[in-house]
Amino acid sequence: ADHTGEENGIADLLQALQYKRDLDFSVRNLELLLDGKSLEPEAQKLLEKTFTDRKKAREVAENGNMINSGGIVYVQLDKKIESSYFLALIPNAHVILLFGPHEKNIGNWEVNIRLGMAAPSDLTLSKLKIEDFDPSFGYRWNAGGNSRGTGSSLDIAEYAQRLNGKLQKFLASKKISAH
Repeated sequence: ADHTGEENGIADLLQALQYKRDLDFSVRNLELLLDGKSLEPEAQKLLEKTFTDRKKAREVAENGNMINSGGIVYVQLDKKIESSYFLALIPNAHVILLFGPHEKNIGNWEVNIRLGMAAPSDLTLSKLKIEDFDPSFGYRWNAGGNSRGTGSSLDIAEYAQRLNGKLQKFLASKKISAH
């Protein structure tokens, strides 16, 4: 579910509980879910936040504020939303870029990037070399961000333009069009 953005009861629960980093808590509540019983109050609260964030992602994707530029779909948010929630909502995106205020470095931007459903199968974030213009950026193959670092001082349009340049270079090397 993390790779498709689709709703899934088990995945939604486990994703909601992941930041607690308590395996026993997660297993107990997964067993409760699978047995059709009520979750522990803290787990229920975390799961409700997941549902609220999914709803916000849907609203953002539907309200027309997202910009599509050469296969990169991006938006500036006032509050962080998990990037995986956008995957199913924006199926034509190669890359999804979410921008929001950095919690620790006021004035800088927290960036979250996820490969979209339309990304070529051999595209990884490491191939885009985002750290060339955002030294705080860290990633796994399909998702990353700069929240652990200082964030970015670039505004969203400049960041998206630089990211788009990296994406277009990759696509051109594969003779793929982003449109």
